[in-house]
Amino acid sequence: MVNHITFNPSASRFLFLLRDFPEKAGDKWGTILVTANRDGSEMRNLTNYCGNSHYHWKNDREIMIYAQLPEWGIYFIDDITGVCRLLGDPAIDRADIHCIYHPDRSCFIGDGYPEKTPYRDIMLYDFETERSVKIASIYSKDTGNTDCRCDLHDRFNPDGTLVSFDSLGEGNRCIRQFRFDKKALLES
Repeated sequence: MVNHITFNPSASRFLFLLRDFPEKAGDKWGTILVTANRDGSEMRNLTNYCGNSHYHWKNDREIMIYAQLPEWGIYFIDDITGVCRLLGDPAIDRADIHCIYHPDRSCFIGDGYPEKTPYRDIMLYDFETERSVKIASIYSKDTGNTDCRCDLHDRFNPDGTLVSFDSLGEGNRCIRQFRFDKKALLES
């Protein structure tokens, strides 16, 4: 199944996740990260058959993805050369996060799945200071792996001053937001 199709910022190339689903319930599915030109030419398999999850284009060439290459973590992959590097931040690499760059690309945020509590953390990673901090802890009741679940899918507004996220915190699905001030968040 082709999943999560996204164009790079100039719309010259796109990527998608190619997923297969196991025949036996409970078995893991396999995923390949593929990129191509708009017309489908120059198709590249960037990750082979492994665990790939959430991603975001940094620019027309670099992709950030949560993947298992070979260990789970945030990786930065060059679309042209296929070279990848692991972020290596234990606070960020620990959970399957929906990662998204700030509009100025100086940092990114990401949320994970609830672990031992019904809260999901939104984490900030700043490239200049090379540090991560928790910027929010959002109540998010686990509904299981169903179509009714509600991942936070945190994201920035166009000027990067607000973070919005999907929520079930009020008992129904809605979008909530909070002000984003990177300097204040890193100092707290």
